[in-house]
Amino acid sequence: MHLQPTRLHSELVSLRPLLATDVESLYAVVSDPLIWEQHPILSDHKRR
Repeated sequence: MHLQPTRLHSELVSLRPLLATDVESLYAVVSDPLIWEQHPILSDHKRR
């Protein structure tokens, strides 16, 4: 059995697994079309 960390933390960054409560915040970030400007599928920023 391999135990995986549930949180990685440094002075600059804190990483943790995504939670269901993160969906709206994450969507707010990825809904910016400029992020997807160079992506081959231009509609990936749209909610499905």
